[in-house]
Amino acid sequence: MVSNANSSRTYATPKKLSRKLTTLFGTVMANRITYGGRKINTLFPLDGEFNLPAQQYSRGLRQGCYPCD
Repeated sequence: MVSNANSSRTYATPKKLSRKLTTLFGTVMANRITYGGRKINTLFPLDGEFNLPAQQYSRGLRQGCYPCD
C-alpha cells in the first residue's frame, strides 16, 4: 500500500526503472522504484525527497547557472 501527496492510500505494484539526469558534472543514471497500477498515477516517492526535476536537465543547467571561462 502506498500513499500519494493527498495522503490517499492505494495498492500499487513496485517496478524498477531508471532515468537520465544531466548536471553540470555530466549525465548520471538514477535508478529508482516506482509504484503504479491500473487507474493509478505512477508515483516516484524518492524523486521528491531527492528534489529531482521532472525533466532530464538539472535546475542549474535549465537556469543557465554554469561557470563562464
